[in-house]
Amino acid sequence: MQYQSTILASREYTFSQMLRESVPMCGGLFVPCELPRIDQAFLAKLKPLSVQDRAAVIVKLFAPELSESQINLICQTAFDPMRFQSDLIYEIKPLNPYLMNPLFLFVEHGPTSCYTDITHAFSLACLQTVIKEDEKWYIVAGESIQSIKSLVALNSGDSGWEPVLIADSKAVNNYILREIQHIQNNVNENVDRLMLYTINGKVQSVEYFPQNLFYQEKLRLELKEQNKYLAAVGSLAFTHYLALLIILLSAYLDLLNKELISDGEDFDLAFPNLNLDFLYVGQLMQKMGLPVSNLIAASNNNRTMVDFLHKGKNKAKRKFSRTNTPALDRIYFLNLERVLFEITDYDCQMTCQIMNDLFRAERINLTPEIKQRISGLVYSGYANNNQTVEQIRDWYIKTDYLFDPYTALTLFVLERFEQNISKANKTILPVIESPLLSAQVSAEAIFAQENIVKRNYNRLLEELSQESGVAIPLAALSAEQKPEVVNLDIDKMNERIQADLFKTGFN
Repeated sequence: MQYQSTILASREYTFSQMLRESVPMCGGLFVPCELPRIDQAFLAKLKPLSVQDRAAVIVKLFAPELSESQINLICQTAFDPMRFQSDLIYEIKPLNPYLMNPLFLFVEHGPTSCYTDITHAFSLACLQTVIKEDEKWYIVAGESIQSIKSLVALNSGDSGWEPVLIADSKAVNNYILREIQHIQNNVNENVDRLMLYTINGKVQSVEYFPQNLFYQEKLRLELKEQNKYLAAVGSLAFTHYLALLIILLSAYLDLLNKELISDGEDFDLAFPNLNLDFLYVGQLMQKMGLPVSNLIAASNNNRTMVDFLHKGKNKAKRKFSRTNTPALDRIYFLNLERVLFEITDYDCQMTCQIMNDLFRAERINLTPEIKQRISGLVYSGYANNNQTVEQIRDWYIKTDYLFDPYTALTLFVLERFEQNISKANKTILPVIESPLLSAQVSAEAIFAQENIVKRNYNRLLEELSQESGVAIPLAALSAEQKPEVVNLDIDKMNERIQADLFKTGFN
C-alpha cells in the first residue's frame, strides 16, 4: 500500500512517510494509490473479533510496513473504552423495535461527545508511531470549534506534541472560549497555558488558512532544522478517514451479526455533509467492494455543497449565513479534492485544474461527464433552521429521543430522498454529537419559548438533561476563565503563527 498527493502521482509514500508529512508540501492531500478489495471471506474473518482487533486487521491493509505491535498499540490506544463515556466506543441500532430504519450509528461517546474524539484519537495514535524522542510536533486543528475541543481533550501535555488551534473569529464567542477552557481544566492537568488564534478575513480565505500552512515549504524545512514538525488532525489527515472507515465497517459487521442486515444486502449511508467526510468514506467503501448503494448528503441552507453536487458548480462569492448547524457553515470544503480525485478516477491533472479554478477564478464549472458522475454518486439536499428544529421536535415526540441538529437535518433530507424512490434500503445514519452541544436549538425544539427566555445557559442545560435523559457533555460546560486569544487579520496571522512556532517555549 502506497500513498500519493491528489495532484501529483510521481512520488509515492509509505504510510509512515505520509504520517510524517501529514499534508504534502507539494500541494494536494494524501490518498491511497490503490484501495484493497474486501470480500465475504474477509468480512467473515472480522465478524467475531472485537472493535480493536477488527481495527488492527484493517490498519494492516493500509499500513503494511508497521509491525504487529505498532498496529496493536495504535488500535488499543485509539479505541480504548476508558477514553469514552461508556464501555461502547460506538453503538449502532434502530431506536426501537417499531422503527427499524434508519439504523443510527452513535459515534459521540468520547470526552467531548463528538465523533472527532474518535478520529483525532486515532490520528494521534498513528502519529505516535513515527514521532522520535527528540522531536517537537505541532498539531493543527482549525476546521471547526468541535475539532478544536476534541484536540484539547486529547492533549495530556506530555505526549511530544502541542496543539495549534485556529478559528474564524466570527465563530468564536465568550461561551465557546470558556467551554474550551473547561475541557483543558478537567482533562489536561499538566497543561499550564492554552492559546487560540482567531482570524479576521473573508470566509473562504479563513477556511483555507490552516491547510495553507502546510504548503509553506520554507517554513516546514526551517522548522525541520530545529527538529520541529507540523501535523494535522481532522479532514486534512487521511487517518481521519481511516478511523471513520474502521468504525463504519465495524458497525456494518455488527449489523450482520445481529441479522439486521443480510450478507450482501445493499444499504445506504446518510450523513451531514461536514467536510465531505462521510461522502469520501462512502466512496472508499464502494470501491473496496462493500454493498453501499446510495450516499445521501445533507446540508443546511447555505447550500454550498448541494449546488456543487446538483449542478457541478461552486462559487466562492455567494450569499452566506450563520445557521443552527455551524459546522456546515462553510464555503470551502477541505476534503473536496479527495472527492474529486475519486470521481475523476485518480486523475491528478484534472483534480489540480478544478482546484486551481476554485482558488484563482473563485468558481468551479465541471465538465458534463464529471457532472454526470457526481449526480450518479450522491443524492443531496438541505434543510433550513426551522425545518431542522421541527425534525428534532417531531422525532422527540415520536421516539422520546433527542437528536442533535445535524442528525435532524440529515433525517429531513433522508425523508425527501425516500419519497422519490420505490423501495428504501436499510440506511446507516451517523449521529455525530450530543444534542446538548446545541442546547439552544434543542431547547427551542422541545420547550415552550417562554421557558427558554427565562433560563440562563447552565440552567437550560440542566433542564434539557433532566427532560431528555442525556448527560451534560464536558464540552458544553464553561469555566470562569478563557484561553489566551490572539486575534489578527489574516494577512498578519501567518506571520504571528510562524513566529510562535519558532519560539522554544511555544504554548
